[in-house]
Amino acid sequence: LKRIGLTFLTIIGACIALGMYSITVGCPFRRLTGIPCPLCGMTRAVLSALRLDFTSAFNYHPLFFLIPLLGLFLLFHVKKGSRLPKWFFYIVYILMGILFFAVWIWRLERGAL
Repeated sequence: LKRIGLTFLTIIGACIALGMYSITVGCPFRRLTGIPCPLCGMTRAVLSALRLDFTSAFNYHPLFFLIPLLGLFLLFHVKKGSRLPKWFFYIVYILMGILFFAVWIWRLERGAL
C-alpha cells in the first residue's frame, strides 16, 4: 500500500511539475527541436476537460481521455498481487506508445499542431 501511494504521489507531482513548466516556459521538446512533441496540447486538453469543454479538449489533443485511464492503469500495475501478468501491462504500454506516435504523425501531417 505504501508503494502504491508513493508511486501515485510521484506521478501526480511529476504531472504538476511538467504542467507548471509547460504553462510558464512551453514545451521543452518543441523549444529544443522546433517540432511539437507527441503530447503537445495535452495540458490545455486536460484543463479544457476539467472545465467540461470536451470539444476544445479533443481539438487540443484527441487522446486527452487516455491520461486518466493511464494513471489508473499505472496504479493497478504497481499494486502488489495483481492478477494480470506483467507482459500484459507491457503490451498495453507499447500499444499506447504506438497510438500516441501515430496520432502525433497524423497531427503533424494535417498541420494541426
